[in-house]
Amino acid sequence: MKKAEDILKGEQFEELNSDKFHREREEELNKYLLSLYNSKVIDSKLRYQLKSTCSSISVFYGLPKAHKTDYPLRPIISTIGSYQYNLSKYLARAIRNARPQAKSYVKDSFDFVNKLKEIILDKNKTYIKCSFDVESLYTNVPVKEAIEITLNYIYKPTKLIDVPFSRDQMEKLLYLSITDAPFRFQNKIYKQIDGVAMGNPLAPIIADLWMQKMEDKLNRFSTNKPLIWLRYVDDIFCIFTIPKIKIDDFHSRINKWHPNLRFTLEVESNISYSISFLDVLVTHNEDKLVTSLYRKPTHTGLYMLWDSNQNRRYKIGLIKTLVIQKH
Repeated sequence: MKKAEDILKGEQFEELNSDKFHREREEELNKYLLSLYNSKVIDSKLRYQLKSTCSSISVFYGLPKAHKTDYPLRPIISTIGSYQYNLSKYLARAIRNARPQAKSYVKDSFDFVNKLKEIILDKNKTYIKCSFDVESLYTNVPVKEAIEITLNYIYKPTKLIDVPFSRDQMEKLLYLSITDAPFRFQNKIYKQIDGVAMGNPLAPIIADLWMQKMEDKLNRFSTNKPLIWLRYVDDIFCIFTIPKIKIDDFHSRINKWHPNLRFTLEVESNISYSISFLDVLVTHNEDKLVTSLYRKPTHTGLYMLWDSNQNRRYKIGLIKTLVIQKH
């Protein structure tokens, strides 16, 4: 409980006196949708799809990071049933289909393993494998800046997104979807005044586009650049051909990319020359990278039973994960 309360004392959050703000935001959204309908920008079907009626306020909770020291919490704000949920889902789907895909993009651990298979190393060079982790990416995304970056990606030089909205209209809808989001925790009402809420369908997309913009700064590096830079949300896998001291210098430089952006660095083991990324253990053998399944120290060896009352696709997904990562 105290860890959650400490998070909510951060400058990204503000405690409110009542849930009045939530109702005001719902009314603001519905009025704007009505204006778009009256202007013939949207039809009645889309208006009622996005309109909010008798919504509930979002709920804050924390997921313990069991693999980290002192079990820090990952803050989640569940927006299901909230006034902005349907709008966020609609915009997330549209932007996801239109956004540019960065060279660093990693979809999942399957994609990561496949990308590593394509990499050929020089036997005569020394390689150091590293991973970077962005500290609290979602809560530290500067939301206004991220919205502007998102608009630039999907409206410049031409409109890439399949929606009926102009840039200004899309900007207004994005603000209604992800800014000043009210939520409840322990009978208290708060709003998030910066950052994006993990639990909002738009959050991973907005955060990813902001990170893409930060990654553009890699092109300005004339020396000490990583040979490989692959990113899954806020986790980055790198391979360097430079000494460890220069990797530390690179780490220091990327920590100056933005005041809100901080990376932690992990370097491969000096004994096994391996490093874990997602749930994959990566080593290298001569000119190839070798992968195997990585099990965290907290792993119990227990998996769901096939005849358990779980959705069949989760069971099949588990089997695929274990087989693909093993090979």
